Amino acid sequence: MATPTAPGQQRPCCCDAVHLTERELDVLRVLAGGRTSAEAALVLRLSRRTVDSHVTSMMRKAGVRNRGELLAVAVAHEVIDMSAAPPRWTGRSCLPAPRATPGSGPALSSGR
Repeated sequence: MATPTAPGQQRPCCCDAVHLTERELDVLRVLAGGRTSAEAALVLRLSRRTVDSHVTSMMRKAGVRNRGELLAVAVAHEVIDMSAAPPRWTGRSCLPAPRATPGSGPALSSGR
């Protein structure tokens, strides 16, 4: 396994995926360790509201509905290494672009 890259040294990426910011990655890593938003805020010296804003942003980018799904996507796409204790960032920052689901877009008029 490769040594994780420092947050300022993200691996180059040429994909069409969405990318997480360094701060989002910090929040994701701390939350992957089982901490709450309040605990993550203390560790990262942020407000809880800022942590929650980063979580909301990541969930939107990933197209998921909750933190569990967010972590599952991050692990599946090798953004977070859960085999490490505590969980580590792998150096990747990209998640697949969310797919549109039926009924998720605006309703179209039938013209009748």
